[in-house]
This record gives sequence, C-alpha cells and structure tokens, in this order.
Amino acid sequence: MSDESGARYEGPLPLLKVVGHPVFQELFDGFEGAVLREGDLASQCSLILRHKGFQEILHLERGTHADSPISPRFIKEQWARGKVKHVIPGPPVTRVGKFSVPPSDHAESLHYSFLLESSPLYISGSCHWGQSASRIEILTSLGQLAKKISEVPVQGFGDKFDGNSFFYSTWQRFLDGMVLTSGLSELCSTKVLTPRLAGLILDRVDGLALVPAAPRLYHGALVNGFSNILLTSDLQVAGVIEWGVAGGGPAGAMEMAHSLMSLGIGVRQRRQVREEFECFLRGFGISYDDYRISYQHLTEGVILLLALTSLTDHFKAGGGTLGEQGRELISLIIDLLGTGPEAFLG
Repeated sequence: MSDESGARYEGPLPLLKVVGHPVFQELFDGFEGAVLREGDLASQCSLILRHKGFQEILHLERGTHADSPISPRFIKEQWARGKVKHVIPGPPVTRVGKFSVPPSDHAESLHYSFLLESSPLYISGSCHWGQSASRIEILTSLGQLAKKISEVPVQGFGDKFDGNSFFYSTWQRFLDGMVLTSGLSELCSTKVLTPRLAGLILDRVDGLALVPAAPRLYHGALVNGFSNILLTSDLQVAGVIEWGVAGGGPAGAMEMAHSLMSLGIGVRQRRQVREEFECFLRGFGISYDDYRISYQHLTEGVILLLALTSLTDHFKAGGGTLGEQGRELISLIIDLLGTGPEAFLG
C-alpha cells in the first residue's frame, strides 16, 4: 500500500496495529474479524467488524502529524447526524477522535482521525440502484427524507463547516463563493466557454441572489446511486449515512439539484429523469407543477453552478481537453441558460 507521498506499508501490520490499539482493543474484543472495505490505511478507509447480526464501522482518515486536528469531515458527520437523529433514521456515531500508531516495522508514526458508528446489519441501497421497480419505491422514500431534512434550520450557507455553522453568512456570499470555485474564469480564459455564455451565467446568478433564502440542512448525496442509504429486507430506509458533503442552503432546492445531477440530468434521456424525479417529488409532498412554481428557478440555478464545477474538474483531469463528459456538461449548461418559462425537464 502507498500514499501520494510514496511512503509504503507492506503487509497487514498497520491494520493489525489499528485494531489492536488501546483506543479500540476493548471494543473489538470478541469480534469475528476485520474487513478492509475500501481505500488503504495510508490515506483513508473504513473497517467493518461484524458480530452476531451487528456491525461496527470504523472510518479512518490519515493526518500529517500528531497535532493534526480531527478530520472536519468526521466532525460534520457527527454534528449532522445529531441534528437529524429525531427525524431521520441512521446508525449513531458513537465516537469521534484521533490516535497515533507508533513506528515499528514501518519508518514513521501513523496519525489518524477516526469516526466509529454502530448498527444492525442492513442492506446497502446501492444493490437496488439498477432495479427499476425498487428504484421507484426508494426514490419516493428519499423524497420523504429530503423533506424532513429540508425542515432542519442551520446557521450559514455552503458545505464548509466550522463545528457549529456553515461558512457563508448570506445567500449572496454563498453564490459568489460558488461562482469563484466553479472555475468560470478559467473556462473563459481557456476558451472552453465564450464571454457571452459567461455573461449569461453571471446574469442567472444575479437573479438567484434576489430570491429570499433561509439556510436549511441538505445532505448533498442522498440519491447518489443509493450508496448512502441502508435498507431493510422490505426496502424500508433504515439509515442515511455519509453526511460529509452536507451543507446549508435554500430549503429543498439544494437537495433537488444534487438529486437531479445524481439521476443523470444532461446524460440520460430527460423523460426518464423526469419520471424518476417526479417519484422523488411525490415523496417530498409536491407535484411537478408545484416544483415548477416554487423550486425550479433555484434548483436549476444551482445545477448550473454544479455543472460548471464538474466541467472545470473534467477539463483539468483531461489535461486541457473536454472529452465526451465535458461536452455533455457544456450542452447541459447551454440548455439550462435557455430554459425560459418552460421547465427544463419538459
């Protein structure tokens, strides 16, 4: 295993040392074994320990030194689950902290933040992403959860979190921040977008800023291939996990924008996306006509900014070329700018 710095860790020693660390030794005693779920211990990973129908999941994220703060992602995860614990099902976060593994057969100490959660064994929602019948039922359930999440007030906008509130104090500052981080200026300077398109985008953002918005919680990856939900055997949502990209924004609109991106807006046939999105809206408690009246303007404006950010990422990853996904994103941006009074999805 290796990390970006090139440091190498051979064999299972780091894993064994983590599991045997005094912080976890008592907890892990009696479990049947540990399974490395993803990543590696040189950067970040999750360990799953199962025992008699129950599981503990230990999430690890490596710091650079012993004084590294606890991962902001873990702090936000614990905070968000605490905010919704009375309205949204989910495994509790039992502990957040950090520890170090002293050097032995490897050349340096390993420093980690950790988040520990526990729950009964459930089915990962991702197993049902490709199954049309269960997909519709689950999307409706996610709409119901999105409605409950959108009713939770928070302080501030955006997804940058300081342990108590989100970074941007106003909706206007949040939009300015999204434009700044979207890479719009770079896309113009490299002639990926024309000055005219850039002007239309900024005009749209100016229009969004005029809409009154109070910050409410959003998950940010609720649909996301159903990978962040846990299901019972009869497809009831037993838990929502992975709140690391949660944030504060206009009630409902941020979740709807991220959900439409997850459903493949700009890639799949829009009729298919609309049919599935209507299931989500039905769970949210509104009709598609209600969406057009109350949510469309904000939702599509946020999608526009998310698409810009994705376009910049694809352009950089492609070494200055767009590729098929980049061209699809440009088409989506152009379509969003030409929406007019009709709903983008028809």
